[in-house]
Amino acid sequence: MSTIPNPFESRRGISERRETNPDLQQERDGASFDSMQLTHFLDGGSDGTYRRRHIENLALSDPEYDFDRESSQLSLDEAFKTALKHHVQLVRKTKEFGFKDKDYDIYNYFAHYLNPSSQVKKRLWRSGGPMFELHANQFQQEKWLKDIKDHRIIGCYAQTELGHGSFLRGLETTAEYDKERGEFVLNSPTLTSTKWWAGTMGWCANHALVMAQLMTEGKNRGPHPFLVQIRDMDTHNPLPGIAVGNIGPKYGLDAIDNGFLRLENIRIPRMNMLMKHFEVHPDGSYTPAKNAKVINGGMLRIRCQIPSQSASILAKAVTIAIRYSCVRRQSEMQPGAPEPQVLDFQTQQEKLFPILAQAYAFTFTGKALTKLFEEGIQEGLNGDPSKLLELHAQSSVLKAYMTSRGVTGIETCRMACGGHGYSRFSGFPTLLTGASASVTVEGDVTVLLLQNARYLIKCFEGKVKDAQCAYLLKEGYSRPKLGGKLKIDTILDCMAFRAKLHVNQAFTQMSQLKLKGVKSSAAWNTSSVAWTEAAIAHAEYISMKAFADTLPEIPNGPVRVALHNLCLLFGLHVLVRSSSRVLIQADYLSADDLSQLELSMLELYEAIRPDAVALVDAFDFTNRHLMDSVLGRYDGKVYEHINKRAEEYNHGRPEVHPMYEKYLEGLIKSRM
Repeated sequence: MSTIPNPFESRRGISERRETNPDLQQERDGASFDSMQLTHFLDGGSDGTYRRRHIENLALSDPEYDFDRESSQLSLDEAFKTALKHHVQLVRKTKEFGFKDKDYDIYNYFAHYLNPSSQVKKRLWRSGGPMFELHANQFQQEKWLKDIKDHRIIGCYAQTELGHGSFLRGLETTAEYDKERGEFVLNSPTLTSTKWWAGTMGWCANHALVMAQLMTEGKNRGPHPFLVQIRDMDTHNPLPGIAVGNIGPKYGLDAIDNGFLRLENIRIPRMNMLMKHFEVHPDGSYTPAKNAKVINGGMLRIRCQIPSQSASILAKAVTIAIRYSCVRRQSEMQPGAPEPQVLDFQTQQEKLFPILAQAYAFTFTGKALTKLFEEGIQEGLNGDPSKLLELHAQSSVLKAYMTSRGVTGIETCRMACGGHGYSRFSGFPTLLTGASASVTVEGDVTVLLLQNARYLIKCFEGKVKDAQCAYLLKEGYSRPKLGGKLKIDTILDCMAFRAKLHVNQAFTQMSQLKLKGVKSSAAWNTSSVAWTEAAIAHAEYISMKAFADTLPEIPNGPVRVALHNLCLLFGLHVLVRSSSRVLIQADYLSADDLSQLELSMLELYEAIRPDAVALVDAFDFTNRHLMDSVLGRYDGKVYEHINKRAEEYNHGRPEVHPMYEKYLEGLIKSRM
């Protein structure tokens, strides 16, 4: 067995300070705080850091994970094969180590998600499992849950169809109850009803949790979950009436086995409909759920996890960009002077520091959303629909906002790294394809923003009480006093006013259309752009609030000061770069006020600059976390590793490419 490194020894690819790029080392020496202090805070204490590092090192030291394989040179089939191999190893090791819950998640994330050779993969039954546990009654859990957890049943969650995604009520797959035989008959009646995109469905899954329209007593009862076996348990061949396969190459993440599924007269026993909250009785009568929103409960878990994942990906991108910007020297500020570090240019700070602030804001917002889910989901399932409503609204808007901003931020970081940022060795392509997938999965951005907007209307009208939306009912917002040292509460009030202003404008636009006789549906559609802007403003407010609410938990000192500056920057950047016109029109801020805010923002860049590297170091990413980026290495040996990776790429290849003789030689020697 290989030796497990000490969790507090350097895991970042260096052994001594002298091996670090001197510019990067100088950045660390000149920071106002030790980055490990902030790391401990992010991990919930030093014990949390020790435990996380220990578990990560167990994966890092395991040769079975092939961490050194280069993903760019793998075909789709090779990537899938590698991913499956890693998953089987993960299952074995988590059983061997006895990992559960958070420890399992840490090991799974590091061993399974961070391997460049297989990119980002879904754990088998990742999304279907929560849905099964949420909707299966005691009998069904006793019958199937052990086989699911032991991987005898490999499942997938089949909701999305070729012609339908976020609109659950529009699903076309049917499950008609035959009371004579006590069975459901499932069908894909149209081409567009073909189940599509489900992870692990194409080649791996032997069961699918199928969302289908329940038909009983001549009525459509809406979408319900059905456990359907799709492959033979011995041969793995598709069962009769089942057409299943992989959907083919995608934008990225080819190691994920996304599949399609068509059903033709597939019969399953009555008890294969998951019946914890609703039931079809043997005679065909139907008992609905006490809370109709429960059907969305399982997907809430996934949607609440995605914002934290997006925060982590964005943090990796900005870590790469800031470290490289300290190593890279270019141009000149003064004639004849040495080339400065790129991060010393204010224009580079304008690109990267707001993204750094976003990464921390999103990290704390993701933690707050996870806490809300853990506290609220059980209350919601126990009959308090307001909790599920709040969870659905908040997870929808944060998933939409944070994933879309994350993709934009990653691309900004890539462009900030110049030509080398375009290299696959930079790590950005892998980060970007993973982040791009998160924008789309579990709900389209626009659809989710508009779902949240409907909730904001209820809060604005006072029909729903939600502490996060209390600002909508506040009266008498006064113009902020911007003289002297800026306070976070002042900027937070500006953000609240701005969000309420957007909601009020959208609501007024929609109401005026209705007064003119426009139907509600048309008025909603005509004002929908304004409502998406209102939802985004709301997301930015609650992200700023989550950041501000976290600051008192940090002991007074340099760490708190550094995060205080980032929190201010997050809010200021939104107000100055995204809101100037609307705030001036509302006579809430003057042009002079905005100029003053912009000056304050630029001054924050100067304050953040000395701590920029320490702030990204605090995320405690290994080179593996950064997809083996040559630009974001902890040791700063950028040029050495760019050259090394290019040499490795060419190793074993002929110095004269075979295509020279076939094509170029004739062209070069031609006397045309």
